[in-house]
Amino acid sequence: MSTLRRSSGRSATVARPRPAPRFANRRTRTWPCPSPARFSILYMYDLHDIVLQLSGDLDEVNTSGFGRCADAAIAEDPRRLIVEMSALDTVDRPGLDAILRARDRATRAGVDFILDSPNGGILALLDHSGVRESFFIR
Repeated sequence: MSTLRRSSGRSATVARPRPAPRFANRRTRTWPCPSPARFSILYMYDLHDIVLQLSGDLDEVNTSGFGRCADAAIAEDPRRLIVEMSALDTVDRPGLDAILRARDRATRAGVDFILDSPNGGILALLDHSGVRESFFIR
């Protein structure tokens, strides 16, 4: 920030302009899922971040769709990949493995990986598997 002198003698602080949001012109993207009746992904752009809003069951049948979607998001080089889980009913062990692989790929690409609003069952699975501490959860 710089300081300017007003004609009245008082100083005013001028803020530097913020950079334009990386994804300013994009809001959402559709993503095909192998079993849309039981699982869906809403792919959203939020300033410099990408949010994957999951709903339904992330199980063995749906892990490949989640993995492809996460890879596409990471390839866009966001600052953060936020996996929003408030509408996700269940995650089984293959689903957890898919989340772990996506987190590892994001980390290698320099993208922060965040789990947002996991329910009690998902938190219990993370605890039971011993991986909860390896995630940033909000």
